[in-house]
Amino acid sequence: MRRSLIALLMVSLLLVTGGQGALAGTTHRSTKPPANATTTTTVMGGGKPATWPAAKPYPPSLAGAYSPNMKTAFLTLTRYSDWVGSHPNPNLVINYAAPSSDIFAAQKYLMAQMKKRGWHLPPTPTQIDFLVVTEKPILLHGKHGNVLSVGHRRAYTSGAVDVVVRQVTEPYLDASDRVVGHTAKGTGPKAWRVTLAQRVANGQFVISGYYAILLHESLQRWEQEIVNKR
Repeated sequence: MRRSLIALLMVSLLLVTGGQGALAGTTHRSTKPPANATTTTTVMGGGKPATWPAAKPYPPSLAGAYSPNMKTAFLTLTRYSDWVGSHPNPNLVINYAAPSSDIFAAQKYLMAQMKKRGWHLPPTPTQIDFLVVTEKPILLHGKHGNVLSVGHRRAYTSGAVDVVVRQVTEPYLDASDRVVGHTAKGTGPKAWRVTLAQRVANGQFVISGYYAILLHESLQRWEQEIVNKR
């Protein structure tokens, strides 16, 4: 991972515990066959550093996070969380993580601490090596067949993706972009199950869970098995 929610979680635990630690989530094996499997190798941004979403003075659009397409929603939220890491503000965490999620409290704490110290992460985009939709949201209907709504938008069940994110060590930067420290040591590609659910306030999908996947084979074998099921 070049940088992402995972990197931010690693940073938050470093700030909380004073050392490296596990991610704020649980582990489990992915057993469901993928729904509408999609694979991708995506570097979020591309081009020169000045063109990266997190390098902009304003946050990227959250329009894609309203889509029931879980790939679109997840990538949108990842771009947004990248930007928040480079422009720490605890009040913006709710735009990509649900308050009930396993990552919300740690993210709020991290952003508050970084803002207080005048630190930020570089705008380096997240690198996603693999992404598959494992649970496609289903449109919800009432007992009379009418389509239900949430926040004036059509209501769906939650969805999920399995994703491999490349984790790397990142520098803390001060207001002058000088390196003042580093995040926990990066561990390279790692698989995660990410669940997304709609916010009651506006119908936008946000992250409701971010869990490490416990693999019983190599990462490459796991990816190939998913591709073969397509």
